[in-house]
Amino acid sequence: MTTSYGDECQSVSVKYFGNGQQQLFTIPFTYLSWEDVLGFILNDEGQWVIQPTGSFMMQENATTVKFVRTPPVPQDPKVPNVWITRRTDLESMLASFYPGSAIRAQDLNDDFDQLRLAIQEGRCSLEDFKNSLGDDYVGKDEIFYREDQEAGKWDGNGDQDYLASSGAIAAREDTIVGDVRPRTISYQQPGKGWMNTDDCWSSYWNPQARAWVAYVNTGPRGTPGTNGAAADVSVGETYTGAPGTEANVVNTGEGNVAILNFTIPAGASGEGIVDEVTGNLPIVVDNTFVNKPVVNFSISQLPALP
Repeated sequence: MTTSYGDECQSVSVKYFGNGQQQLFTIPFTYLSWEDVLGFILNDEGQWVIQPTGSFMMQENATTVKFVRTPPVPQDPKVPNVWITRRTDLESMLASFYPGSAIRAQDLNDDFDQLRLAIQEGRCSLEDFKNSLGDDYVGKDEIFYREDQEAGKWDGNGDQDYLASSGAIAAREDTIVGDVRPRTISYQQPGKGWMNTDDCWSSYWNPQARAWVAYVNTGPRGTPGTNGAAADVSVGETYTGAPGTEANVVNTGEGNVAILNFTIPAGASGEGIVDEVTGNLPIVVDNTFVNKPVVNFSISQLPALP
């Protein structure tokens, strides 16, 4: 059973369905040399495996090839698994011309036929590539453009069968950078970013609010804290520090129990001048304070010694 492989390939190749028994297959197209005829069998992984001539494929006659390894039944009954095609050799032309050589019509025709067959094979290769794409082939009506994205046509996950232009990708994915609010469009991709270069903050598009929401003003709410136990504060020891040092408070308690030890520096020593001393012998200065005054007086200025 034969199957047409595109209009461009009718004169270049043919495909068959293997049945596990048939070995002979017809060559319906013309070729210049037997070495230009190639045979392939589709393997279980969906790859075409070439069958080298002489060991896996032989010429039965001018229009028939024989596969030494019998092609099996295809896994998919709708997909042929035997492919016979032509690949014209272009390494050297059939006829070569040199200065002064005779030019025969047959030589020219042979060279033109060689080029014609090669052109047919090139067209078939393009047709083959297009058909191999199948449903994934994308025409001009299956491309998303910027206006399609902005109109909301490219907004879901079921659009993998379409290609997207660079403008559509930019409108969907790229972060907007500018000092003014982006223009209002019918559809903006959720989470689309805007870097505000004027106010120096970033925002994202919230489709529910239809507004740009600053990241700096948003964030998850933290877990509410619990009320702690009341603190127990008491005074421990009080110490006298050296004059001129800083006062200090040290907590020697633990947890919510605070025991505060205070260190209070002593005052600096003072000086005094006694202009007149009166009293009975002996002269006694009674001072019970920490800072003892220094008493200076001149005996010569006393009116009388006691």
